[in-house]
Amino acid sequence: MFAAAFQHIIDRYREGYPFNTAPAFDRLEFDVFADALWSLIYEDKWYRATVELSMLAARDNNLGRKLQDVLRDWIEFRDSAAMAILGIDPSDRDAIDIFQMTLSLMRGTAVLGMMSEDHPAVQRHLKTWKQMSLDALSEQSGPHERRSSAALPSVPGGGPARG
Repeated sequence: MFAAAFQHIIDRYREGYPFNTAPAFDRLEFDVFADALWSLIYEDKWYRATVELSMLAARDNNLGRKLQDVLRDWIEFRDSAAMAILGIDPSDRDAIDIFQMTLSLMRGTAVLGMMSEDHPAVQRHLKTWKQMSLDALSEQSGPHERRSSAALPSVPGGGPARG
């Protein structure tokens, strides 16, 4: 039952924007993708359930193996989809590291948000990280290729406007 609940939540992530644009995937800039990822996964009320199920799995080896199987499939899909969505060359170690660090920061920030009522701090952390990431990506690609799309319209919750 717990593994099925976990799978259901992960399926919601696969079916949410921007992952639901497979197989062609909408091409997004880093900051827009980060906003969409935050809205879809980490800001979602079900993220806490995934954390709690993961903690429960630490005490139950059978459940742990089942959740690991679900996570392995999700991570493989998520990471390959993210590379396509962001236009990252799989050999670009620096860009991949920034993507992985973004996931880590979002997980930690989401847990902070669960434990605190300081929602402005959560938003500040995300905004600061996006800017730091954009700066790092800009340095990589040169001054003429900034990977930001601040001019794109957005919707409440941070995701890009969808038509």
